[in-house]
Amino acid sequence: MTPPPILLVSANVWRVTSELFSKYASKRVEAGCFWYGHRDEEKAIAVLVGVPHQISRPRNFEVPADDLARLTEEVIKLDLVAVAQVHSHPGDDVEHSPWDDSRVISKRVYSIVLPRYGKNPIPLVGVGVHRFEDVGWTKLSRDSSKAAIRFLPDKLDT
Repeated sequence: MTPPPILLVSANVWRVTSELFSKYASKRVEAGCFWYGHRDEEKAIAVLVGVPHQISRPRNFEVPADDLARLTEEVIKLDLVAVAQVHSHPGDDVEHSPWDDSRVISKRVYSIVLPRYGKNPIPLVGVGVHRFEDVGWTKLSRDSSKAAIRFLPDKLDT
């Protein structure tokens, strides 16, 4: 029940995510979103950002169950699945808290934690990438994060 070893992220998904979090960062509150796409045993690809109604606070955020259910219904119509959950923390600490562990939507997604409320520019080296392992949610090392999360370009020139 772990996510695939590779998560491909489209440039547009990253751009939309950065724009979304900049709004919350200016208010100094945590926030979250979900990346949806396609997944098999080898890889997942994030193609869409889902933003449910949420309650944002300086030290945590939460998504009411009914709002997550509405978002999930819309995503299912597009034949997409959750591939990552992204949320922010107030400082540079991007470790999962027990609160975070209890609110991840699936053990088959990556959980990505952005530092400083996701303030732009978001330093990729400061992002926490977590996977569910046998013992629970584990933060990947910097090298393992680079190997797991790969950003796709907007276009290919040949």
